[in-house]
Amino acid sequence: MVYAIVIGTAILLAEGATLTVHFVVGSVSLAYAICAPLFLAVFCGLLLGVLDILIRLMPQNVWRYDKKPLLVSKKEVKFYEKLGIKKWKDKAVPDLGASAGFSKKNLKSTELEYLERFLRETCQGEALHLSGALLAFCFLALYPISDWYFVAPMLAVNFFINILPCMIQRYNRYRLSVVYKFKARHAALATREEKATLNVEEAGGVLSACGDAPQNGAGVRDQTEEEEI
Repeated sequence: MVYAIVIGTAILLAEGATLTVHFVVGSVSLAYAICAPLFLAVFCGLLLGVLDILIRLMPQNVWRYDKKPLLVSKKEVKFYEKLGIKKWKDKAVPDLGASAGFSKKNLKSTELEYLERFLRETCQGEALHLSGALLAFCFLALYPISDWYFVAPMLAVNFFINILPCMIQRYNRYRLSVVYKFKARHAALATREEKATLNVEEAGGVLSACGDAPQNGAGVRDQTEEEEI
């Protein structure tokens, strides 16, 4: 809801600026004054849509949460907490992951496969919003410098509303990575213990078989001696 208000307010202010230029200066037509800000907002939305498709077509092994630049440090997390991210991350910024088939609103499982998917989704979400925030400034080339009075502020708002999700993705990824590493260590320990148990059982079976061998050998010798007599 907050995002909708911010975007709507930015568009209305841009519309007011262009309409003022139309009526006061007269350098732009009425149709242009009305449509230009709306088209810019649509361009920014379409850019995110295209980027989302391209990002999801990339190989899955690209999204390594434990490698830079996707790696998040504890110092960075503390910086986000100073900005009060715990208070606004679930209220101000909508979760758009559900529209792509994976909601990041709540942690629904602690299974390793689910956590790996969640970590990958945070990496893709960060890449989407960061590229959308930066590449949108290319739209400045579509407008004459005389129109930057409304284009630049709208792109600044676009930058702001895309940077916030980037911060949230990185903050959540650090906390998820702690859970994932903990679960992975326990899973590895359980696997080692299971292998050790199997090895002990196999060794016991071998020892049992070796213990029966002399008895069988002795039986054969006794039978042979009886046949010779």
